[in-house]
Amino acid sequence: MAFDVVSPEAMSTEQMVDLNNSPPLKPADNPSSDPLSSISSLADFIDAHTDDTASMINELMNPFTSLEELEKALGSLSTRLSLLSSDTSSALEQSIHDISRTVPRLTYDLQFMRESATTLQTSLSIVQSQVARQRLSDDEGDETHKSLEKLAHLDKLKTRMESARGILREAESWSTLEGEITEFFGSESWNKAGTRLAEASKSMVVFQSTPGEYESRRTLLVSLQNELEGKLATALNGSIERGDVEASAKLREVFELIERGVEYQNYYFVAKRKKVVDEWTEATSTTTTFSSFLSKWYASLLATIHTEKTQIPLIFSTPPDKVLTAFLLSSLNHLSPSFESRLSSLADQNGLDTLPELIRCYKATEDFVTSARGILQPASSASLGPRTHTTVLQETPRRPSPTLSRKISSRSATVSSEDPLVVPTEWEAALYDPYLDFQTAYGTLEKRHLSLLSPKAASTSARALTDQTNTMFSILGEATSRCVAFTHGYGAVGLVKAMGEVLERFMDDIQLDPSGTGQTTDELDFEGLDYSTKDWEGFQHGLHILAVCRDLRAKLDTQEGKIHDMLLLCDSQPDSAARALLRQSTLNSIEYASLTADLPLDPPAVQLKTARQALRSFTRRTQSFIQSIILAPLKSLLATYPTLPEWSAPDKVPQRGDLPVPTFSLGPTETIARVSEGLLNLLRVFEVYAADDALGFSIETLPFVDSESTGDLNAEVVLSTWVSSLSISLLAHLTGTILPGIRNLSTSGSAQLASDLGYLSNAVRALDVEWEDLEKWREKIEPKEKEASSLS
Repeated sequence: MAFDVVSPEAMSTEQMVDLNNSPPLKPADNPSSDPLSSISSLADFIDAHTDDTASMINELMNPFTSLEELEKALGSLSTRLSLLSSDTSSALEQSIHDISRTVPRLTYDLQFMRESATTLQTSLSIVQSQVARQRLSDDEGDETHKSLEKLAHLDKLKTRMESARGILREAESWSTLEGEITEFFGSESWNKAGTRLAEASKSMVVFQSTPGEYESRRTLLVSLQNELEGKLATALNGSIERGDVEASAKLREVFELIERGVEYQNYYFVAKRKKVVDEWTEATSTTTTFSSFLSKWYASLLATIHTEKTQIPLIFSTPPDKVLTAFLLSSLNHLSPSFESRLSSLADQNGLDTLPELIRCYKATEDFVTSARGILQPASSASLGPRTHTTVLQETPRRPSPTLSRKISSRSATVSSEDPLVVPTEWEAALYDPYLDFQTAYGTLEKRHLSLLSPKAASTSARALTDQTNTMFSILGEATSRCVAFTHGYGAVGLVKAMGEVLERFMDDIQLDPSGTGQTTDELDFEGLDYSTKDWEGFQHGLHILAVCRDLRAKLDTQEGKIHDMLLLCDSQPDSAARALLRQSTLNSIEYASLTADLPLDPPAVQLKTARQALRSFTRRTQSFIQSIILAPLKSLLATYPTLPEWSAPDKVPQRGDLPVPTFSLGPTETIARVSEGLLNLLRVFEVYAADDALGFSIETLPFVDSESTGDLNAEVVLSTWVSSLSISLLAHLTGTILPGIRNLSTSGSAQLASDLGYLSNAVRALDVEWEDLEKWREKIEPKEKEASSLS
């Protein structure tokens, strides 16, 4: 069967059928479910049966049983399908046109939406901050707060996610870190390597929550930093040898990138101090003294510091004066052997005579400190802040005594209370500390040195002894200068002790032997005094020694004045680091404070007590020596007095028929008569030497002389005092040694002894001398004398 299909264009307007509104094709029981009822229903039906076209057509045609109906239905279906195809094509073209026109605006719309979202976020933040300051009702406030909290949480989440994204991107670079660093090493791109490692170090925070990852990456990072440090150290040594300051500065920046700035400073210091440290290590004492070497070495160190003062500001970013000070301290702390060891070796080599070489070394050190402070002016001035005495005392708790604090504050004439006290810097302390042990032992060192230099006193003439004394005090004057040079006066206590002990030993060694004096004297003969030429030489020698004693006391006064002047001079000097360290040492003791507490007083409060006691003892020894010569003839007469036959003479018994003969008082024995005559002639002996001022020196130390009763020392008083002392000395010898030696004493012997003692007592009374023990002996003898008189 053939169907003629008529196209819509061939049909007339009247012949065209409104397919959308035409009645449904028959047969159809339910027009609403008939797919051929309208174009839209047909389109829906076709969309539902896209898998099998034949089944779709059979289903559409199935209700028609007659061929005519079927042919009509097919014609109508063909027409509708054509119209549907045409509508679909038109709609598709329109859609394509709309899409091609809309797509170019899509990017702009997206950008607009992004900006709108950002604006919205900002607006929400502003609204959130404004709302937070408002007081809303409970219900509305809670709901708004929750909303804002959610928005804030979302914003925080967004921000953290963005940060995490950046960190994760940095963490991704770890896989290539080692290769990149190795490549930088090969090309010597130290700055790039340092920058790369610095970035890697910042990303380490990502792995903190995973200990395993963190430790492995940390190990890798430290290993690469160490490797870079080693290569940078080599490069730094090369740049220093070439004198390339710019390269050294760039290398410092790389060290700081990997947080190794301190290590860079250490490498730099090691390279720069190598020359002076090597000079110190290689020094020997075979060719020159240590003080000479030290002066040359200090000059070399000063030259190095001066050079570094111009280079360090071009290399380091930290304050140059601090770096330069640290360099100097580093150089001093890395000396091998140490400064203390060198000084100890010096002391061992020089033995007892160490002090002069130590002083020369200390002087060279002080000169170096002065020069170095001039170069390190900012660092030095920093240690001289506007501090009062009170401030410094609080900062230096080792100052030992409040007495010294009061002493310093009271000296307004020499040190103003507003003057600053120096606080030693570390490098100054490193230079001065090695000397402190020797300075603390200054007294011992000075004593040893003085013992080596002091002349040895011998039994020589007074003139030779005077020369030795002059030499001794000349040496002591040099000791005062050494005390100032080595301890700035703080060793005054040790100086006084050393001087006292040396003078004491000097005076103790003097032998008072008149032999060999070479002096000649006319022999003088006095009644009762049998003096030989040797005796008179010894007497004159003793007087000359007394003159030496007088000169010794004058020189002691002068020496004490020198010590006093030295302390005043030291006290008026400006403060320094050396003085500050000594002020904090054990030299600044209570003894030193007592010694210097009354410095402004005149006469000086400083006394060489040991020397004065030794001089007093030596003077007594000299006076006793003179007295022994004067009294020798008299003592010689008394030596046989206990054995006189008069003491044991039998008593006379009266016979019957004898006429009574009156008896007279007994006369003295020849011994006592000569002794009494000798005592009376003592004034004549001393009148010969009345013009000698030595006799009047220290008469208070004469035996049996009361120092309070001496009064004004005119010539008469001096002579009478000497005679009185000599008389009592002889009487003491008589009563203490001679009279107890009389073993047997008869009645007549007692009478003779009483007569002798009375005669002697009258003789010494003529010299204005009384001796209590002599009177006691008389009182004991008098009863026997009366008994003898009655018998006779």
